[in-house]
Amino acid sequence: MEVKVDQEIDIQNEEKAPLPIVIVDEEEKVILRKVDVHLTPLMLVTYMLQYLDKITSGKVPLP
Repeated sequence: MEVKVDQEIDIQNEEKAPLPIVIVDEEEKVILRKVDVHLTPLMLVTYMLQYLDKITSGKVPLP
């Protein structure tokens, strides 16, 4: 994946300004898809564990 960078010059300080990262729509879709593929299963497992904890703790008798 190639990242495109625009170079800008700050005229007042005669220094280079931070280079912004430009992401094209196609690259954004690829990045979001990768994030979705990795985070969705983790979120589902976390939700399932939370649900199991909730239903099992409701059945435990208090001393």
